[in-house]
Order: sequence, then C-alpha cells, then structure tokens
Amino acid sequence: MRITKIMLIVLLFCSFCLTAFANISSKTLTEKAAAGEFKATIPRLMLTTSLARQNATANINTTIDKFRYQAEKIGNTNVNFEVVSNNADYVSLLFYSTAYLEGVAHPEIDTHALVINKVNGSIMNLQDFIKIPSVKFMKEQAALGKLKVLAIDGKTEIDVDHIQSLKTIPQEFIVDNYGNVYLLATDMTIYATGTPLILFPLDTYKDFYVAKG
Repeated sequence: MRITKIMLIVLLFCSFCLTAFANISSKTLTEKAAAGEFKATIPRLMLTTSLARQNATANINTTIDKFRYQAEKIGNTNVNFEVVSNNADYVSLLFYSTAYLEGVAHPEIDTHALVINKVNGSIMNLQDFIKIPSVKFMKEQAALGKLKVLAIDGKTEIDVDHIQSLKTIPQEFIVDNYGNVYLLATDMTIYATGTPLILFPLDTYKDFYVAKG
C-alpha cells in the first residue's frame, strides 16, 4: 500500500498522541481487611527511568495506604483516582474513596492529592507552584471574595466563609491543565460535599505563582 503525505502526517500525529497520553496505566488491588474488602485502582506512571518509576510507585502506594483505615475500621472500601492534569513536567492526581458501613445510608468519603515530578518521580510541594503567605492572608482574601471554595467536583461553589475555620495552610493540592492550584482542605470537610477545594485563580494571584521554565 502506498503511503501518502497526508497518511504519514496522520500516522505521526497518532504516534504523538499515544506517546503523550498513554503514559499512565492502572492496576487493581483487592485485599481483605478487618472490617471488609479493600479495593484500590492504582495508577502506574510510565516514566523515562527505572528510578523515577520506582519513586513514583512508592509515593503513590504511600498515598493509597492512607485509605486503608477505612477497610480496617468501617467496611468495604473502594479507592479510585482521577488524572487532573498531565504534562511533560508533572502529573496531578486526585484519589478518592468510599467506605460503606453496614446499616448506614451514606458512605464515608476520603480524599487525597498527589503531584508527581515526571523527571524523577518525587512528590512536588505546594511551594513549587505557589507561595501563600499565611492562613491570615487566605482569610482576608476570602473576605474580599477573591478566593473560591468548590466541592470536590471542582464545579459546585460552596460558601467561602468556610475558609475562616482554617488553622493551617493545606499542603495537599491539585493543578489543572491551565496551571490553577486548588488546595485540598482536608481539615475543612463539609457534610454532603466532602473535602472542599480552595481555588487560587492564576489570573488573580499570578504574582504568588512560581514561574515555570
């Protein structure tokens, strides 16, 4: 079969897509625990070096372990993940679980976040992306209406006054495809919406964001 120039371009484009987006796979872990079954869908990053892959796997497994208490104390637990963003430098992952206690209408939900450096598999810190002066600063910005508090779906807005209950700056976070940082406010859990996200819009707080490149 004769390969035309257009066909070659299409083939090269498809090859690029596979290279860019097929670098995350997953595996399922199922174990028995004291209170029920522990089932987790675990991401596996196809990074360029074996050391980076080992580091990433260790960091992901440590995050998965944070959910094990639910299967030990509550009941059957399911853990899953979402790829929030994935580029040449890092991948932002959101992990969430549901644990079912027998006789209770609603499951217990837990959430954790992880941003992994794709060069070496290490965990990236909040300070690698944005410098937040203090909790006081966050509360002042909330009072001015500049921050947003969202449900874990990243869309539903929640009363920003909940930020006034914060005692420390949350250190777990996700980064979207546009570079916006969302803090995972684990100590600000709101009934019926789960762990909320605090959005620092990049266009509003660009002076606080760390320049990339």
